Amino acid sequence: MRMNTQQYEYIKYVDIYRKEFLSNFSIFAEEISQLELSMGKPAIDLKSIADIIKIKIEYAPDIDDSGEYNRDENRIIINSLEPKNRQRFTIAHELGHAVLGHPGISKRTESYADLLQKSRETLANKFASELLMPRTLIVKVMSVIITEQGWNQSSLTDGQTDFLVENSAEKLEVSYSALKFAVENNNIFIRE
Repeated sequence: MRMNTQQYEYIKYVDIYRKEFLSNFSIFAEEISQLELSMGKPAIDLKSIADIIKIKIEYAPDIDDSGEYNRDENRIIINSLEPKNRQRFTIAHELGHAVLGHPGISKRTESYADLLQKSRETLANKFASELLMPRTLIVKVMSVIITEQGWNQSSLTDGQTDFLVENSAEKLEVSYSALKFAVENNNIFIRE
């Protein structure tokens, strides 16, 4: 429900995600594609996505890793002691395990038992990055900032691009390093 329709544009998830990415959500893809976000607060609503795919999210201070997904219980547990942006990435990562059909209990950790686990972790990270920072949304958020700053988007300085990444990361509720990586992978800024 929209409380205040000010000057902010509302866009549907179908307009910011690639069709192939949404298809990962299988029978829930259509419902997720109809979710909306405000360009005034453009962070992806992970709770709504989890609710649609019927995954419970819990927070606990006493887990060893950043988070885990238990397929049998359809539950994600997040380390409540970590920073909010890290928690959001971990939720998106664990949603990736769920949506991609990874079996058993998946933990977000820095060490891997074997090549298969490492491959699943890499896929879940890629999924999380695209879920939180789809290219179209990054460009829209940065375009708003460029307009607000009165900058010429065809001749941005290195300082302006750093400012864009920092402020866009804040709006998307992701870390600066995660967004910088996504910007580079999506070729947002092309230098001649």
